[in-house]
Amino acid sequence: MVSPPAESLVGRHPRRTFALGLTVTVVAAALTSSQLQWKPLLEKSWLTVAAMGVTDSLIVRLGARMGFFRDEGLDIGFDDIKIVTSGPESLRLLDRGDVDVAYSTYVPFVFSALDPKIDDVAVVAPTSSARPHSCVIVANPVSGIKSPQQLVGKKVAVTAEESQSAAMLSARLLEVGIDPDDVDIVSVQFSEMVRRVEDGTLDAAFLTDPYLSMATIDYEAVEAFDIGAGKLFGIPTAGFGAKVKFKEEHPNTVAAFRRGMKRATEYARAHSKDLAREVWESAGIRKDVALRGTKLHLETRIDESELQRVPDLMRDVGMTKGSVDAGDLLVSWPTSTGHDSQSARLPTLVGVGLAGRYITCRRVSSVRRQALRSHKRHSPVRA
Repeated sequence: MVSPPAESLVGRHPRRTFALGLTVTVVAAALTSSQLQWKPLLEKSWLTVAAMGVTDSLIVRLGARMGFFRDEGLDIGFDDIKIVTSGPESLRLLDRGDVDVAYSTYVPFVFSALDPKIDDVAVVAPTSSARPHSCVIVANPVSGIKSPQQLVGKKVAVTAEESQSAAMLSARLLEVGIDPDDVDIVSVQFSEMVRRVEDGTLDAAFLTDPYLSMATIDYEAVEAFDIGAGKLFGIPTAGFGAKVKFKEEHPNTVAAFRRGMKRATEYARAHSKDLAREVWESAGIRKDVALRGTKLHLETRIDESELQRVPDLMRDVGMTKGSVDAGDLLVSWPTSTGHDSQSARLPTLVGVGLAGRYITCRRVSSVRRQALRSHKRHSPVRA
């Protein structure tokens, strides 16, 4: 049987042909160069994270809620985010292998680089830097303490002896001509500081949000010393890190986590109430306190020269005998989406079709099919 000419086939279904042609036209028109992207295969998709109950750390929960990590191919649920009480505790979990990524201020990162007994840690995503009135020594108004000079001989709390809060306090005391040894600096967890300043068992404490806002609301705490000002303006304060070995073995996974954090941070800047929700739901902070937000500057990037200020600060206040090269603490970021292996990626073409639906077309060669099968065979299986 002889097949009819193509014209007769078209003529039989004019509406169907028109609809098909329209769909193809819309899809083609919607495609831009930014939508034609290489999607890297992740070495590991399920991540566990250690975070603290402080505002900038909980950006990671916001990213999980909003699906920013899922969009990058990562599986990070609320149950995968462990809330801890301090940066050193967070990094201990990381060192033991209990989590893949951990939040901390940067001083513990530096100590990890100096300690040969623990694995080196690299910063994979920054969260914050200091600004005026973001890191503050507060006192109970009945104490009469209103200036740094009045801290001499007083009991002042920081989170730990070898912490960023201790280093920053010492640096600012020296800046205004006060010997840190003339101040009784003690270690107290953030969650205990507010109560102990209020009941008088502490004279003052180093606070940041949400605890700074809590002290202000509960008993109208007085700002005795602005630690985030002066020479410490803009100093990097905290971020998420991973073992250097993990970063080297999982470059696409680390890059995906960083991109998810960047999107979550940008969203948090514009939607502070959504970030506040994470604070009151996961950190046990009252809603009225959480809604005050944070005075820390939320960061999406950090460079070596900025991070170098932290190990130099530690050296200057006598925490370390020498400084550490900040370049050893940073992950080097690709300028694009981070695609290094031709055999471990698939080309993805994404466009918008009719009714706003996404249409995804994958073009997979036999070589890349084999790479994909190999990747699936060797990918970690979630327990």
